[in-house]
Amino acid sequence: MPNDIFAFTLTTKQDCFEKGDCVFSADGDTVGRVLRRLKVAVDPENVFYSYDVESTQDTYQSIESGKKQLYRVSEYNVSPCSTWYTRK
Repeated sequence: MPNDIFAFTLTTKQDCFEKGDCVFSADGDTVGRVLRRLKVAVDPENVFYSYDVESTQDTYQSIESGKKQLYRVSEYNVSPCSTWYTRK
């Protein structure tokens, strides 16, 4: 399926990115582009942000395993993306 986009979900406690922004690793490599940004406010004391990031499976696995860290993001979690993106 050549038109499928690999994406993963990045969850943070801080608001870091807007839709269309590039995400970088601490070593300066491009991680990917933000496809979607969602603010989740469970209650005023428990707000977090969810980003779907277009990337590669290798980059995702490096971040998930801790081999690669994100630039300017102190606390985060990555997981498989629940949305299926395709190129038009």
